[in-house]
Amino acid sequence: MCIRDRSTGADHTVMPMRRVLLLLLLPLAWCNFVGDAADQELVERFNSWIDSNGGDFWSKIRVGVIPGFRLGAVAKTTIQEDDVYLEVPWRMVISEDSIRQSEVGDAFLGMRSRHGLDVGDSLLLYLLHERFSSGSFWGPYIDILPRAYEIPFYWTQGDLEELEGTGMPEAVSIYLETHRHSFERFSRIVTSEPTLERVAQVWDWDLFMWASSVLDSRTIWINGRKRCFLPMLDMVNNQNHISRVHHTSLDEADQVRPRARVRVRVRARVRVRRGRVDR
Repeated sequence: MCIRDRSTGADHTVMPMRRVLLLLLLPLAWCNFVGDAADQELVERFNSWIDSNGGDFWSKIRVGVIPGFRLGAVAKTTIQEDDVYLEVPWRMVISEDSIRQSEVGDAFLGMRSRHGLDVGDSLLLYLLHERFSSGSFWGPYIDILPRAYEIPFYWTQGDLEELEGTGMPEAVSIYLETHRHSFERFSRIVTSEPTLERVAQVWDWDLFMWASSVLDSRTIWINGRKRCFLPMLDMVNNQNHISRVHHTSLDEADQVRPRARVRVRVRARVRVRRGRVDR
């Protein structure tokens, strides 16, 4: 919507009230998780899972409910600048290695050969496999992922028309067209592979878009080359820093070690500036 300023004669774009309300309610829309339980129960279950796998020793942060921001990482103790605040064992990371070493490792190796899967394809399909597998080791992590996203790729055509002139409708159109081709490809894979039978039973466009959104927003590149889902670290929210970009490395002991770029006091939110190093 365009409104003319009578005092200057200038035109100003004004955001329609329903879009303003949508943005105000965005955090509430995101408080809808994969797990069927109250938010605090899901958080406690995740933190207990981390602690039961040694988190008391290798994690200086835990997940908490952040009012207005869904979930985020909270410092358990004061973290100094350049401190290593996580040393996540590689076995807890969803990666090509964990897929290969899993009970379905051989099946995924076959799928990779038959369908030409790259690392992103494998991670997407394995995430879906684990989401619909009872007793998954990564269940507590998957349960605190968003069930739905409120981002432009999911908006109606009417909503997008309100952004005419911003380039957003055109960008969304290109994105969706590319993903429709990907959906057709993944549909052939999901419906033809016995290992993905449970996924095939609920497979549709919405599930594909959910998995794509999780993959695009949650995966991290370790040392700039190992793409993975990294439980706990992906709960650290973004914050701009004038010069320092967050970096995550894998050490000789197969532990993922991100370093703090600023000092964080106990019980405060932990935030980092994301960069190409990690993502």
